[in-house]
Amino acid sequence: MKNVRTAILILVVLFIAGCSQDQAVNSSKEEQEESVDVNEQLNVELILPEKAKVGESIEIKALVTQGNEAVDDAHEVVFEIWKEEEKDHSEMMDYTEYEEGYYSIKISLDEPGVYHIQSHVTARGMHIMPVKQVVIEEE
Repeated sequence: MKNVRTAILILVVLFIAGCSQDQAVNSSKEEQEESVDVNEQLNVELILPEKAKVGESIEIKALVTQGNEAVDDAHEVVFEIWKEEEKDHSEMMDYTEYEEGYYSIKISLDEPGVYHIQSHVTARGMHIMPVKQVVIEEE
């Protein structure tokens, strides 16, 4: 009787050990798949016109992707705008619209000159800050 209990106990221990090993293998496979996604570089393409007229409404977009997929869960998308030589007086604006990876705002600038637009995008543990410029001309 004692041998039967010992044999059953050994079988139960072996069964439990085998199950936990399978679970550990499955967990590490899932972690590897997730880490591949996380390790892909975040990409931000800043899209805006090269020129516009004073007072004209322009759309500024940041296309946020990771690999071949649009990022729809960015933690932060802010556009910083300043006139040439006046970075100390920049204005920060949160995005107002989102559609399939495109975070955007619409603005109009009331003075002619060269303006710099920088997007500050934080998503999936990364922070990207591309800069482009637009020339605002008199009408």
